[in-house]
Amino acid sequence: MIAVFEVHKGPDTPRPYYVKESVGIAVGFLLATLHLAGLSTLTHTPSPMRFLNAILDRPPHERGFLLIPVGYPQPGATVPAITRKPLDQVLVHR
Repeated sequence: MIAVFEVHKGPDTPRPYYVKESVGIAVGFLLATLHLAGLSTLTHTPSPMRFLNAILDRPPHERGFLLIPVGYPQPGATVPAITRKPLDQVLVHR
């Protein structure tokens, strides 16, 4: 299980910009990498998320963003193949 936190302004930290966007992009790359490594994942966003701070001993300026259970797929499970489309299917010449 991976717990992802977003960091907001704390007592000794500057104000970060575009927190949710940055964390979302990073999580997307993480999910793609885990998938390419042959692992299965999904995202889970329990509400409220503050319990994560208590059980993982995180400071208040860090907030739970999502949980990612990770594991190997069951034998015979169907895991989608993520492949790139050919350039001619995504590029339009004008």
